Amino acid sequence: MATYAIGDIHGCFDELQSLLTKINFDPQHDRLWFVGDLISRGPNSLGCLRFVRNLGDRAVVVLGNHELRAITGLSGNGTKEFLEYMGFFNNIPDLEEIYSWLRSLPLLHHDEELGFTMVHAGLSPNCSVADALHLSEKFGKILADKMLTKKFFAPTKRKLPYEEPPREDIEAWLHFNVGLMTKIRYCTKQGGLISPKEVRESGLLGADGEPDKNSPYQAWHKQRNWQKGERIIYGHWAVAGLNIGKQHFGLDSGAVYGGKLTAMQLDHPQHPITQVDSPPYIVVG
Repeated sequence: MATYAIGDIHGCFDELQSLLTKINFDPQHDRLWFVGDLISRGPNSLGCLRFVRNLGDRAVVVLGNHELRAITGLSGNGTKEFLEYMGFFNNIPDLEEIYSWLRSLPLLHHDEELGFTMVHAGLSPNCSVADALHLSEKFGKILADKMLTKKFFAPTKRKLPYEEPPREDIEAWLHFNVGLMTKIRYCTKQGGLISPKEVRESGLLGADGEPDKNSPYQAWHKQRNWQKGERIIYGHWAVAGLNIGKQHFGLDSGAVYGGKLTAMQLDHPQHPITQVDSPPYIVVG
């Protein structure tokens, strides 16, 4: 029995099958963790959704920003990006089953025995894993009880602390923290967000194209006050590529952009990496 975490697939179904063949995946005994963004941009999003859903409890999936976009759009509040990239949902016979399954996915998964936590993008520097699990449970109840509105998908720069606010502010608190967990890349020590484009325009970039030491905005995993034993698996950052540290494990290696699709074995002491090449389904620039 083995457990593997797999980076952002984005509809690259054939590459997923090649990767599973390469790691000798046994659906009867092995388990797969997916960092989210199974869908959108690539050639076969429905194939990815149906395959992973059919794995049942052999698969663990957390919500990515593209799954949130799909849920919002299927709730009747589609964004321009939903209409552009998710026409594959039109007139499919299993739409209701897929929609229900997407709404059942958590924001965060934690496995005490393996000692890993998985989230799509990352965590705020001031949000503990326990706090993030609490938030994931609260958001899960919202997904189960009512439709998502556009504001849950819209970007936000509100600098709210993690601490749970009074009841009247609960949606704003959830909105901000859901945005962090599904979109964070750069942030301040306090968890304030900024987009990569704004970082590039800030004039505070070093020669390597990353924020220099004078910038208050750095990669979230550099800002985090890591606790002993924390190990966080994430995706969402294709430009950064495979990014393995002592406690952070970034597995988005840009498959849909002509990079690689990556698997990391979690139950092996060396956490070996396996990759397959992918053609550039999306060309940037």
